Order: sequence, then structure tokens, then C-alpha cells
Amino acid sequence: MKAIYVFLLSSLLLVHAEDSNTNKLATIYYVPFDADTYTPLTMGDIMKRAAYNIEVKNTKTRSELSDITSSGSKTANFDDSRVRLLIVYDESKQQIFVDAVGNISDGKAQRALTTRNFDKLKKLLSELTGKVPIKSR
Repeated sequence: MKAIYVFLLSSLLLVHAEDSNTNKLATIYYVPFDADTYTPLTMGDIMKRAAYNIEVKNTKTRSELSDITSSGSKTANFDDSRVRLLIVYDESKQQIFVDAVGNISDGKAQRALTTRNFDKLKKLLSELTGKVPIKSR
């Protein structure tokens, strides 16, 4: 009888864990990296000026976004007047900004994506928006 209670309790915990995972999402505010905005697009206005606003609930896609944007070498070249991407992870309220050439700012550090990872990010965003990405030079 004790085994049945343990099984039921663990089943309930598993269902609760799955439910809480489905509530996690990343929200993407995106302007294509090659877009000319004519006026600076900054951290403060990317949310309201974004061409795409996408909610990502898929765990695999969120994980891929996180893996790509957490990579890169340290840099101090992030350009706040050329912001093209903001990713907000609701469960942690973490915000990640990417500028037009693949520099990242997460509030703690700045990193530069490799060309390969910048192309991966463009490809992933093209899948989410339905637009074909332009390769980095």
C-alpha cells in the first residue's frame, strides 16, 4: 500500500513539473540583422519597434537560443544604437540583447558570437519568422 502512495505522489509531482515547464517561455523581439533602421534602435526601444514579437514555448528551441547566446568571447564592442534582438526569459526575467553584428549584452557581460554561431542564430530566427537568413560575410 505504501508503494501505491509513493507512486501516486511521484506521478503528481511529475505532472506538476511538466505543467510548470509548459508555462516557461522566451519572448523574442526581433528586427532583421541586416535592416537599416535610419534611426538608432536601442535597448530601450527594441520592444516597441521590433518587426517580430515571437513567444517561444518549445523547450528545445529555448535551449538552443540559450546555448547560442551564452557562447562567444568577451568583448566591449556591443553597440547600443544598433540593437536587433532582445530575448526575455520569463522564468528568470533574464534579458539578452544582440546587436546588428552579433555582439551580446546580458547586463552582466558582453560577448561576441562567432560567425558560425551568429549564422546559427540567424537560421533559428528565420525558422521562427519564416524568412530566409542572409549568411554572415
